[in-house]
Formats: sequence, C-alpha cells, structure tokens
Amino acid sequence: MPVEPLPVVPGDRGGMSPPHTVPNTTYDIRYTGTETLNGREAYVINITSPDEDISYQQTLWIDTEWLYPIQRQTTWVHNEVERELTTTYTDVHVTPELPKGTFRFEPGPNTTFETPATPTVRQYDSIGELRSDTTVTVPTPELPMSYELTTATRTEGQVHSVGLQYVNETSSISISAYNFTYPPENGETEVTIDGRQAVLSFGPTVMLSWNCERYRYTVRATGTTRQQLIAVGQSVGCPAT
Repeated sequence: MPVEPLPVVPGDRGGMSPPHTVPNTTYDIRYTGTETLNGREAYVINITSPDEDISYQQTLWIDTEWLYPIQRQTTWVHNEVERELTTTYTDVHVTPELPKGTFRFEPGPNTTFETPATPTVRQYDSIGELRSDTTVTVPTPELPMSYELTTATRTEGQVHSVGLQYVNETSSISISAYNFTYPPENGETEVTIDGRQAVLSFGPTVMLSWNCERYRYTVRATGTTRQQLIAVGQSVGCPAT
C-alpha cells in the first residue's frame, strides 16, 4: 500500500543516518500485536520494502491510548554494511498540567534576531513553462510511453534547482538538476554517465547521481529496475549549459 514511513533523521554522506523517504513509495505494512514498553502498551507495526534492491525496514511501537510512536527502530544498508538506529521516548506524559509560561521565550537584552532566507518553490504546468523561467538547464529524459509528467518545479534559494517527476501505474521516476556539485560518494554500484563517474545507491528509493561541470544531476525511482534507472540517467547525460 502507498505510505510514507514516519520522519527519520536526514541521511548524511557517511551513511550513519537512515536514508530519506519519499511520498508514494510502496511498502509492506504488518501489524504484529502489542507490547508493553516503559509501562505503556503499544501496537507494533513492521514496515518493509518489497523491492529486492532496497534493504530497508522500520518497526514502530505506537501508544494504544494516544496513537503516538514511543519507539522507532530503523535498519538499512549503506555500502554493503547493515546499520540500525533506535529512538525511544521514556517518561511519556500526554497533556500534563503545566504552569503558564513554561514554554515562554524570554530573550536577553543583547539578543539579536535573524530570519534565515527560505527557498521559494514554484510549480509549472509544463516543461516549456519551466524552461522559460529558470537559468538552470532542464533535463530532457527519455522514458517509456507509459510515463506521464506530473510535476515540474523550480526551487530558488542558496541552491537553485529544477525537478521533474513522472509516474505510471506502478512506478515513479524523478529527475533533478542543481547548480552545485560535490565529490562522488561511495555508492553500492558505480556506473558511467556521459563519460563521468556516477553512483547508484539503494535505500527506500534507488538513486543515481553524477556531476556535470557546475551542475549535479540525480535520478530517483521506485517500482522500476536499476537497468531502467540507468537508462534514464544516460538519456539525461550532461546537457549543454
């Protein structure tokens, strides 16, 4: 069934945090009964990916009274090494009586406030509209006829990027281009895209990434094969900028 597991700590380059999850990813969900955890009764839910290329599992302990997760255990594989992260909440109190002002923020006299710049995201009805309104080169991927464009976006902020998402009845493929690069990570599989080293990594989604001059490209997919993902990446290549 389509589901997005509960938020996890954002992934880092070292693979020490669980990878990102994305909406509309297919997972198998199984209820396995109840357990008592730190004096609280909890439903136990197992979430796994049926995709053989994705080694990901999450177990949730959900409080039976308040339906809030009081423990979460996530396992995944990075660079052929299995990793595990467990988050547990103890001494849980829901809607306790708290004095007024408990969470009132009272800054000191020398406090300064800064509002960070947040990126702006705009969605377009077509790739043509997106191309006419961005300085980032929009990829031109080649996909099977069954795929339909559902989203074309432009993000502007500290990093400028464009994104395209295609779906069919059983899978989705998204392509993104960013105006920055960084050295290739050590993925599980290395391939070549337009003469450049590319890295194929596996998690809740399969991701292919590579650098072209001053741009970085990524292709993510769910419900399709790695061969199809690589073919899409090779069709994108390194567009002229």
